[in-house]
Order: sequence, then structure tokens, then C-alpha cells
Amino acid sequence: MNQLDMRRKFAAGLAGTMLVGLICAASTRAQSASSAPAPSFEVASIRVNHSASGGTHVSSSESRLRVSNATVKNLILSAYEIQPSQLSGGPGLINTTRFDINAKVEDSLVEKFKTMKPEEAREQRMLLLQSLLAERFNLKVTYSTKELPIYVLVIAKSGIKFQESKTDQQGSSMNSHSQGAGPVQLESKGVTMASLAQNLSRQVDRTVLDRTGLAGRYEFTLQYSRDENQGVIFKATDSGSGPASPPPPDSSVPTIFTALQEQLGLKLEATKGPVEMLVIDHIDMPTED
Repeated sequence: MNQLDMRRKFAAGLAGTMLVGLICAASTRAQSASSAPAPSFEVASIRVNHSASGGTHVSSSESRLRVSNATVKNLILSAYEIQPSQLSGGPGLINTTRFDINAKVEDSLVEKFKTMKPEEAREQRMLLLQSLLAERFNLKVTYSTKELPIYVLVIAKSGIKFQESKTDQQGSSMNSHSQGAGPVQLESKGVTMASLAQNLSRQVDRTVLDRTGLAGRYEFTLQYSRDENQGVIFKATDSGSGPASPPPPDSSVPTIFTALQEQLGLKLEATKGPVEMLVIDHIDMPTED
């Protein structure tokens, strides 16, 4: 099995962490069956960011990706859609040195994006970022499995408090809205419980597995307090520029654990289980250009 197929096979089993604006919420994993070469950015500029800012700004479109003040660890977590607990190895610089990236997508791939389903386009964007890390940072990884704390999503004793949606896969969406450290409102339409579990993984910094037994697509609104210490890859506000020391969350708004039970009739139960791990075998800091 070649390196590309290994990367795709690994991505197929992992819960999501997303690069803001780059990867959409309704997610499927990269498939190992494809033998096509991984896409690469047509051109990419990478420079060290010396601003000492605590915020990261991300701007993306079909044709371009701009990232400001991101650590290499941020990029790896996003490219492979994993939680921080699923990444091991690498020098300390992956946590401290921050970069600005300006990358352009080839015109032919931009045209293909327009004909792809959202999850297919999302897979290609994941592979673009993986290729950038391999080509410019000389990232080499291997994979393993480790027993770690996880959560399982189950139905609470009260029963579910949301309705099945008539929206099909094409019309499904999951969008979160917040202002600074204020409450987060997650609006979902036509999503599966597996997609919700993947989204929750980002909030609680653990893999969340769907064990509800619900096979349909559902719509609901969930409002909960933001925990700045959990599941945050890029600590940024909706405007893209986050403070280095954010204010505490509003204590009058329930935590995500309480909100799930009170608003949706769902529950996160702590347990342990096998978790796929990404191990950094080698990585270099890129030459600036």
C-alpha cells in the first residue's frame, strides 16, 4: 500500500476537526479505493508569522486558501481531521512556530469543484492540505491504534426531542454561529447522528461515536456555552481574529453536555475505546518563499 492510499485509509476512520472555512461540516472520509494521484496546489507561499498574535485567520474559496498565524500542528489536525489527542511525535516547533500561507488551486481543479458533491470537494481540499504538508514540510507519518478515553452518543432517558427531516443528503447542512466567547448555536438540517458525533468530537476534544441507533436524518438547534479549552483548533472569533486571552464563557448558558440532554434528549457517556493515531515520523520547517 503506497503512502497516499495509507493516508486515505487512515482518514476514512477518523472523527473530524476542520479548518475554518476550508472543510464543510457535513463530512465523509477520504476513500482508499481511488488510485488517482493526490491533488496539489498550483503554487503556495509560506512565511513565518512573527506577530505574536493569539488568533488565526482563515479565508478560503474554490480557487485559493489563505491562512494567517497557524501552527503546523493546526494544519496537520485539519488536514487529517483528527483531535489533538490523536497526534503524537514531532518537535516542539509544531506547537510554537506560526505560518502564513497563500495557496492557489489549479484552474482545472476549480472547475471540477463546481461539479462535485460537497463531500467530494471537501475530500479534495483535505488532500490538497495533506500534499502541501508532504511537499513543503516533508511530513512523513505512520499510523497506529491506541486505547484512549472516548465518548459515545446515546439517547437519554427522556427520549429524543427533535424531529426527522425531509431534507435529503444534497440539502443537509450543519452551521454554528457565535460571537466571541458568547454561546454557540448549532443549526442542523438533514444531518445524521454520525455527522453530529463528528461535530461533537471537535467540541469535547475526544472521539465521539454514534450509538443512538437512529438511522435517519434530523433537524435541530443546539445552544451551548463555548469552552475555550476544548476542541478548539484555531482560537478565532467568527471575524477570524481571536484574542490571546478570551473572556470566560457565559455561565448562564448550559455546557454542551447539559445542552444535549435538555435540548435534544441525547447524552455523552464516557468510556474507553480504540482510537486511530497519527504518528509524526519526520517533519521539517519549510524554506520561506
